[in-house]
Amino acid sequence: MNAILQIIEKRKIYTHLILFKLYIDSNGRTNQNYSGSLQSEIRVLLEDEFNLEDFNSATQWLNSKNYTRFIGATGLIDNGRDYIESWVMNFENLNQEEKEVLKEKLPEKVFHFLGIAADAYTVGTFIQGIQIYMNN
Repeated sequence: MNAILQIIEKRKIYTHLILFKLYIDSNGRTNQNYSGSLQSEIRVLLEDEFNLEDFNSATQWLNSKNYTRFIGATGLIDNGRDYIESWVMNFENLNQEEKEVLKEKLPEKVFHFLGIAADAYTVGTFIQGIQIYMNN
């Protein structure tokens, strides 16, 4: 059972990184190809923690759920856009204890990966910024 949960957790990390990157790169537009290399960029972000099998599992899952298209999950489609927007907006419903966890500072390399400024963001201010970005 624990092995299954670990597989799911790893896949979620990769899928959310991919969806965030595709969303921000396309400004939330769908049916655009990502011109970079998701695999290489995620490898740089995760360093020694990167696992090609987990990355491939995530891209296969994203394609099977109709969140992305193309080999390597390089194109965001409507279901993927709707999923990531809904996932981010769910942070508005957190209780105070859960919001305290969001005060943890994110590493600057996360912002470099996403191509956004790293003005002393915590997880919470990052999510708020993404929510504002999505509403514009």
